[in-house]
Amino acid sequence: MMRKHVGLLTLVAAVSMAACGDDPVSVGDLLTEAEAAALGEVIFASALNNVDASPDPSMSVVGGPQAAPVSFTEDVQLTGQCELDGTVDIDASFSYEGDTETEAFSVDYTATLVHDDCAAVAETNEQEFVLNGAPSLVFAFSLATDGESFELSGGMDGNIAWESGDRSGECLVEVEFAGDANQFGEGVTSGSFSFDGSICGNDIESELLIG
Repeated sequence: MMRKHVGLLTLVAAVSMAACGDDPVSVGDLLTEAEAAALGEVIFASALNNVDASPDPSMSVVGGPQAAPVSFTEDVQLTGQCELDGTVDIDASFSYEGDTETEAFSVDYTATLVHDDCAAVAETNEQEFVLNGAPSLVFAFSLATDGESFELSGGMDGNIAWESGDRSGECLVEVEFAGDANQFGEGVTSGSFSFDGSICGNDIESELLIG
């Protein structure tokens, strides 16, 4: 089972603020530029930390039990745990192609996420958020590796309800990301991701550094 335990997250953001007061993509209290970037960090971590896209040993191996290509698709439903409290319900499907000898593989993964009082803290500003589905977010990515380095690209799209302190809101998230990591499935200890899109009416261009 692949579980992502993202370590130290440093989000270096260059964010330009849209006019949220009249923007239908954001309802409720407004987030500052830094807070919108931090919210994106928390959403991304809650998704990545709960990815399950590992090959099932019971899956058929093309060519027999020895080292050989593996190819299959699978549906996964699970309830993931959030950093501080709460959960995220995940309804995912993925396709996997790999070679057990070279350890090279690729994964195409799509999941619908429904957060349920999912509480976590952003590393960048130590701000705590509580997330709830409004109604849901889609988290999708394609991953490829030669067995040594891992390249990943994808996006997050949907609506999220957030609370932070005595403030709350609901807003649209439309973000694309791309990056690389030193490992995948046993805890990402170093790597970087770039983000481009919009969170709660804020145009986001940012970099997430892991490690």
